[in-house]
Amino acid sequence: MNTDVWFAVLASCFAFVSAAAAPDPTSWVTQADDDETPRRQITAELFLNNGLDWGLWGDADFCPEGSFAHAFEVKLELYSATDNTAVNAVKLYCSTPAEHDTGYAMSTEGRYGDWMGMRICETGHLTAMRANVLQSQGVLNDDVAVENVEMECNFGDEILAGVEDAKEERFELGEWSRWAHCFNGSAVCGIEIRYEEPYVGDDAAVTDLVMYCCDTAALDDEETAAWRVN
Repeated sequence: MNTDVWFAVLASCFAFVSAAAAPDPTSWVTQADDDETPRRQITAELFLNNGLDWGLWGDADFCPEGSFAHAFEVKLELYSATDNTAVNAVKLYCSTPAEHDTGYAMSTEGRYGDWMGMRICETGHLTAMRANVLQSQGVLNDDVAVENVEMECNFGDEILAGVEDAKEERFELGEWSRWAHCFNGSAVCGIEIRYEEPYVGDDAAVTDLVMYCCDTAALDDEETAAWRVN
């Protein structure tokens, strides 16, 4: 291979890696009432590498403009006499960088289980997530899919578990997915859940989830100053 061809191959490889690694700066989520004005810029989508394809994806939901998730909570069916479903919902609690609470974001909520309590970052916002997922158990055993969710604060300052004592769970433990991380300069701002509706037989509630990261650098000085004043 001559030198010119070799450099051309290297350049094309570098372009592919750069394009794959960089978030799309034109990826905006509309949160305005007029359904036209873009409010949130998505920098990354955090996927599970072991999620299941059962059920339907619910609507994505996002923190209000200018805020990011600083806490989360899992809804868990711990025990059922007939059919366990484990995680039935995940809720993100939102705040501004000035630590003003703005509400929450939640996709589909299943009907079973109890909320396990907020898991709150001591400082800052959530920046990574992973989930424990039990793969298909076949005809004779109980399918539960997503069993637990863990999230990271400030790129590694803390690790928070949605279900803090997994030993209390009454079903077989699954395997943890790989960690999925936001890019520097962004934090978790939204969530989307895949949910298997209850039916006669074995159902599993939450089977997969995606979280979205938003650009913290996109906030202008005027907005930040307004939070400090208020």
